[in-house]
Amino acid sequence: MKKSKRAKNREIGLRFQRWIRKYLIEEGWDCVNIPPRSFLIRSKNKKEPPKFISLRNDIFGCDLIARKKTAVGFKELWIQATTDSHVDRKLKKIAEHPLPFSSEVVDTQIWVKAEKVVNIFQVTQDEKGELKADLIAKIIRGKKYELANCANEKKVT
Repeated sequence: MKKSKRAKNREIGLRFQRWIRKYLIEEGWDCVNIPPRSFLIRSKNKKEPPKFISLRNDIFGCDLIARKKTAVGFKELWIQATTDSHVDRKLKKIAEHPLPFSSEVVDTQIWVKAEKVVNIFQVTQDEKGELKADLIAKIIRGKKYELANCANEKKVT
């Protein structure tokens, strides 16, 4: 049976989430990624085939939560993983939930998988309450490169 484009994209996204989890664990983070749950629904009509229903697995608009012990306590990462290059859509999804977007203890990030590069955007909130995503790092072939000042900035109201 041939998979639909949506099913293929979902599979690629889940594979990317598993890769992020593995990467963070190797970097010393404790990581939580709740896999989607699927249910088989059978109709009372015996002639209809059963249907699979998949439930979303986001936690406050994010796919993964990571935690790491530091000298002053704990640091948390709330991560939205995506293979979609339109960061604005993910910012709007995160904006629907009351998260501490960046502080000394919590960081909210969007990880975007391009062909052979993972771009990491830091989600912050300005004085007007608008969310913006600043490109802060790239992962190329498993190695993380921090970016000092990058002009690649996305905003959402």
